[in-house]
Amino acid sequence: MTTPSLRAWSTVLAVLGLLLAVVPSSVRAHALSPPVLTVRERGERHYRVSFRRSSLAAARLELDWPKDCRTGEASERSESDQRVQEFELVCSQALAGHTLRVFGLVELELSLLVYLELDRAEPIRVLLSPQRTSLVIPARESRWGVLRDYVTLGVQHLLTGPDHILFVLGLFLLMRSLRARLVALTAFTLGHSVTLCLSALSVVRVPQAPVEIGIAASLLVVALEVLEQRDEGAHVARRAWVMASGFGLLHGLGFASALIDTGLPAHAVPLSLFGFNLGVELGQLLVIAALVSVMFVLGKLHLTERATGPRMRIVAAYTIGGLAAMWCIERTLSLLAEA
Repeated sequence: MTTPSLRAWSTVLAVLGLLLAVVPSSVRAHALSPPVLTVRERGERHYRVSFRRSSLAAARLELDWPKDCRTGEASERSESDQRVQEFELVCSQALAGHTLRVFGLVELELSLLVYLELDRAEPIRVLLSPQRTSLVIPARESRWGVLRDYVTLGVQHLLTGPDHILFVLGLFLLMRSLRARLVALTAFTLGHSVTLCLSALSVVRVPQAPVEIGIAASLLVVALEVLEQRDEGAHVARRAWVMASGFGLLHGLGFASALIDTGLPAHAVPLSLFGFNLGVELGQLLVIAALVSVMFVLGKLHLTERATGPRMRIVAAYTIGGLAAMWCIERTLSLLAEA
């Protein structure tokens, strides 16, 4: 790897200052894990409810239970940037077959994982979303439902994680030929698939905060590589392959955070893990398809050379590097504040 020049570093830091001033805080954050609603049956038609969601979403998400249910006094506590509300729910009829509605998912563009433990049956996990804001509570869970929900969760986690998307964009900027890009993206996919599985299965456990700082740092490294690149020889392609696979291991730990927060159904661990990993890959393919589509349109308009020329590559690299430096600082300060 070439040593970043003082000019490259100073320009990235200048862009960082501009981004800190103009970029909304909502854009700076890494993808949030979806809110989790847990309902456990404690006796006949008597349930214990736990509702975990981010502090930003706490006041805007509202649960609408079946009319024959009444809620007891609620307690609430904070855990990091999460709010956890707990209360008792008593119903005159069993919950299975009745409808639960959630208000606020459309406005917040969030998904909600509903976790049900009813009448000693296998736990049920159902994913609600802006397109599906109500649920007829099932008596049991289908395997198709598990696969569908975890694929959806994987796609959403990738597409709402700007740092992962920018890393893929950085690889595209670094590699100019189609073959080199495919090799680098394949290496990235293999890397994050390995650690995603190991971390989700608790074989490898790494604190999440340092992982998020490392992911931001990986973007900074890629941006500086793009700035220092002069050509695309075999040594550049080889270095990019090694870098993509190594940083892929790190990004996989970040992907696994959503699974660690939501958990895996005990009766369908391989299926849910496969579904989530498939969803992440589908999300990555959507990003790649969008990039290819943009390049195709620019080619038709005879703007490809202007859009991919040295100046635009430098602007894109500075933007990625500035955002990466900003995330590094914010995540480090957040880690120190929690220490």
